[in-house]
Amino acid sequence: MLLHGGYLGGVWWAVAQGLPAGIAGLITAAQPLLTAVLAAPLLGERLTRRQWVGIAGGFAGIVLVLAPRLTAVDMTPLGAVVLPMIVNFGATVSVTLGTFYQKRFVPRTDLRTGTCLQFVGALVVFGPLALWTETLRFNATATLLAALAWSVLVISLAAIALLLWMLRRGEVSRVAALIYLVPPLTAIEAFMLFGESLTIVQIVGMAVAALGVWLVTHR
Repeated sequence: MLLHGGYLGGVWWAVAQGLPAGIAGLITAAQPLLTAVLAAPLLGERLTRRQWVGIAGGFAGIVLVLAPRLTAVDMTPLGAVVLPMIVNFGATVSVTLGTFYQKRFVPRTDLRTGTCLQFVGALVVFGPLALWTETLRFNATATLLAALAWSVLVISLAAIALLLWMLRRGEVSRVAALIYLVPPLTAIEAFMLFGESLTIVQIVGMAVAALGVWLVTHR
């Protein structure tokens, strides 16, 4: 319910309501910071000074990577996306709590069973919402099927299973730090697949974010 319903549902709804991708990415990138703050009181995990430097540095790197999208945002209509921004932040809190719950209560769950039950939790959240808010129309276009395949096979199956596996083997704060790699990899994919520009500032940000992740994950 937290990982699929709260996180993925919240982020996708916020973007669908017009939240700029740069702002959405920046809010989501705060998840390692939130995890670091809650790691000690919830799980007793103590971060070293080096890891705190990595967390802060990684976030600074993400700001640089997202800088072109953030500077291109038209500030005038931002009032219209206040609710999506709140929902996006709620989604970030949701995935943070989901990872803590997984680590605290079911760290050794079978990956096949755990991944399957993720969809049960998602159905509990999305089923009533879909019946309440959606038309339930499904136009099977090639674009929709490709997007659906990516969402189901890569994000929901592969990525969540990988997250559960990493939580089984490592500290939650070290796992969360890997989220800092998402915006840099997205920028590289956009450059390679869609011809989007890649600035010097973004490249520096990628290096800073990667260094931050290394500081957090290596002791």
